[in-house]
Amino acid sequence: MEIDPKLGEPVWALPFDQLKVGMSFFIPTNKPNAMKRIIEDCAAEIGCRVRTSVTAKDNYLGVRVWRVL
Repeated sequence: MEIDPKLGEPVWALPFDQLKVGMSFFIPTNKPNAMKRIIEDCAAEIGCRVRTSVTAKDNYLGVRVWRVL
């Protein structure tokens, strides 16, 4: 598992190319605001529009990501 040196957390493969509009995924993280920026920047690089929200799932803090366009 690769660890991001800036965040000290795992590096995630973001499945934007597999998401249809309206679909979402959750990434657990202890640094949700930093993760939101990374996700939004990666989506913008490939021309994908997403909406992000800091939330919890199964008692894990993280970021929920929806594809919107």
